[in-house]
Amino acid sequence: MPDVVGEWAGLIDGATNRPPHGMPADGDWEVAELRDDGVTLRFDFPEGHDIERLERRIDGVQGQPALELSLVITARRPTRTSVGLHPIVRLPDRPRALRLQADFDTGFTYPSPVPPGRSQVVPARRFSHLHEVLTFAGVEDFAHVPFGEPAEEVVQLAGMQGPVRAVFDDEAAGVEIDWDRSILPSVQLWLSDRALQDEPWGGRYRGLGIEPIASAFDLAEAVSTASNPISAAGYATAVDVRPGDPLRIGYSLKGFLQK
Repeated sequence: MPDVVGEWAGLIDGATNRPPHGMPADGDWEVAELRDDGVTLRFDFPEGHDIERLERRIDGVQGQPALELSLVITARRPTRTSVGLHPIVRLPDRPRALRLQADFDTGFTYPSPVPPGRSQVVPARRFSHLHEVLTFAGVEDFAHVPFGEPAEEVVQLAGMQGPVRAVFDDEAAGVEIDWDRSILPSVQLWLSDRALQDEPWGGRYRGLGIEPIASAFDLAEAVSTASNPISAAGYATAVDVRPGDPLRIGYSLKGFLQK
């Protein structure tokens, strides 16, 4: 990663995951159980891996616009690993028409400019409120997106105090993303709005990732399991998993009408 600055300098040193977001992100999951109101999916790691398998359960909630989900991590050997969930919501056409509500302790900007060169956020900085993220042009309001121009930005909100609510003002409706914050204490916000020109995006992709994590951004696992500025500030960037004691992470997605 080029141009790593500030308190992150020297901590990354070319460390990468292969594939970049881990095997489950690119690999094939199998249907372990199909139910009338849900499904359980399973991903098996190769024999030599410390993690044995992942199971993701997805269930609808009777009579509600909601999903209840869980991710269970089973280990072959005691291990420490970063982990994250990856909900993505659409971006509205009108600038600033998506409003984010999130209570957190400390925000961190990405440790280097976010590829592919559209990033305007000053790297390796901290902030206290979403409406005061420092950019090279001044201060940007990340609580109201999109910005109206192509953007590719990543920030991490550490010490989450509650769920994240994404409100679509033009529709007077939104979605609440809730999860076990004792395991995943942060949220990574990935704003991707027509800035990715390579295939398959071709400058068309628009989305906002609202990603509960125990990780240092989307950096290599070796960075998250070692000491880093986020873990040094008191926020876990990895989890411990032991054989015979699978780690279960519960989370939910719930739609609502805005009064």
